[in-house]
Amino acid sequence: MDRFPTVASASANGIQLEWESVGDPADPAFLLISGSGAQLLFWQEAFCEELAARGFYVVRFDNRDVGLSTRFDELEPPPIPAVRAGELAPPYTLDDMADDTVGLLDALGIPAAHLFGISMGGYIAQLVAIRRPERALSLISMGSGPGGSDNVFGPRPPDADPSVDPLEARVAEIRSMSSGRYFDEERVRSAVARAMERARSPFGAMRQAAAIHAAPSRLAALAELQVPSLLIHGDLDPVLLLESAHRTIAAAPATKLLLLEGIGHELPPEIWPLVLDAITEHAATAA
Repeated sequence: MDRFPTVASASANGIQLEWESVGDPADPAFLLISGSGAQLLFWQEAFCEELAARGFYVVRFDNRDVGLSTRFDELEPPPIPAVRAGELAPPYTLDDMADDTVGLLDALGIPAAHLFGISMGGYIAQLVAIRRPERALSLISMGSGPGGSDNVFGPRPPDADPSVDPLEARVAEIRSMSSGRYFDEERVRSAVARAMERARSPFGAMRQAAAIHAAPSRLAALAELQVPSLLIHGDLDPVLLLESAHRTIAAAPATKLLLLEGIGHELPPEIWPLVLDAITEHAATAA
């Protein structure tokens, strides 16, 4: 993280968000939004530096309840089936997390940014673009879906065996989300160890999951969205099946789709050039 010239904490929406940036603040901003349970470290330094080298001010941050941002450990994570059925409310909502994101932009003095979110981060980016379109230069969601009953999830993996080492359990979880084509176990294990050394928040990930499953469909709102939008999806994504992306495209034909062949719910370095080319081209056409 010493490769990032700016590392700080900002007050946003009544909480603290840990953030880091690279690039010239005078350049158009690219805000990178992580998925459920993932810290800002998900967006690897080399990826961020390459994006900055293409003429962008790149900001990555910890969502609430993970990493070094404000945690909500006093709030019990509710059972997901009960949340999905509407029987229990989540400790907070995706709307709250979208407000966090706008609050971070406010704290950093960024009027509007290109929003790139993966998985849950894609949901959050969608909500910012829907609710506060003036803050979104463009919208990019990867491995994401339109929410609610319009999400098409793959089979739920079995619960982790509590006797398994947490690091190895997380590696196994990431392996299950990958197509296997570019899965590098040692690379993943090193990244997981680094994240666990920085912070651990397993119940935070569960509370974030509750927010995901309590959210209604955004399909109608996405169909009316005026912000230039790009969907990126792996054709072998086992978490959010490709049908999730197809439903969005069918409802919002102005949204572009980049289909990643042979890719799961992941962003391995081997596909960074393709993804970076796509997002920078999208940002340029949105300007």
